[in-house]
Amino acid sequence: MLGPPNYSALKTNLRSEEGGNVVGAAWALGVLKTAAAEQVLIETLQTGNDIGKAAAASVLKWLDTPQAQMALQTVE
Repeated sequence: MLGPPNYSALKTNLRSEEGGNVVGAAWALGVLKTAAAEQVLIETLQTGNDIGKAAAASVLKWLDTPQAQMALQTVE
């Protein structure tokens, strides 16, 4: 049975040094397409490690919401 997304675990994975964990977490958050998932990606874009920032930017570009666009503009 599925439950609510574990944003805390995904956020932890976004800060990993293992590229697969980071990309997988970013992808999962993108698939969720919730405001909470988008916020985790935006936070990672602003404060994550290089791998996390790159993965978050990629997914935020794909989501292409006004909030995502604004976040991407602040880091360009």
